[in-house]
Amino acid sequence: MMYDDFYGDINEFAGATEYVGSSAGDHIFVMLISVYMLIMGVALIFVIADYLLRGFGLYKIGKAEGRKNCWLAFVPFARTYFQGELCGPISLKQKTVKNPGIWLLIVPIVSGMVFAVGYFIFLMMTMIGAIAGSGSRSVESVATGMISNVIIFFIIVLIGATVYQSFIHVMYVLVNHQIYERYTTKNMAILHAVLGTLLPLYQSICMFIFGRRAEQSDQIDYEEPHPTQEEPIYREPEIEQPENKNE
Repeated sequence: MMYDDFYGDINEFAGATEYVGSSAGDHIFVMLISVYMLIMGVALIFVIADYLLRGFGLYKIGKAEGRKNCWLAFVPFARTYFQGELCGPISLKQKTVKNPGIWLLIVPIVSGMVFAVGYFIFLMMTMIGAIAGSGSRSVESVATGMISNVIIFFIIVLIGATVYQSFIHVMYVLVNHQIYERYTTKNMAILHAVLGTLLPLYQSICMFIFGRRAEQSDQIDYEEPHPTQEEPIYREPEIEQPENKNE
């Protein structure tokens, strides 16, 4: 009887421990899901704000400059081309970038295709090497060769990504500087263009602010001059004095 009570207490303790463990695991899972949803919500807000601020800024700048295809400011990918076209030709020391919008649009697409092809070739070479060496070499040597290939591939990807990011950042600095310079000083245009490549949402905020300035300057240019005291709208007709016949 005493042994039955002892084993019964052990079973109750084990059940309680299992319940507490599962409850703690559920709380941790809910907390992780909540943090993930919070991060995704904040990221979504940033994406929407970036889309709207940049879109309205580019649209207003295009309107002020008399562009007919300003609706491209709200079209993904096309807005990148439109931003480069708003910049116009970029004059360097010995060369001129005539269509910066095309460069901003094509370079990311080409780099993505090159990465996809390179990754596919890497997978095929790794699989072929593993299959060919499985019969003649040991498992350790095959694993070492695969790890070496992975390291070499990631080094190449890192170098290519660095070159790509450097080129894109330089292009955006040149493009945005030439756009900002129309509505602020040269030094401030350079500062805003550089910070736009480093800080998230900074480029879109600048585009929106300068779009407002472009809109206001456009309204001032087309505003009719108001009459002043020196130039009245209506002037009294001059009455000629009758000639004195006695003279």
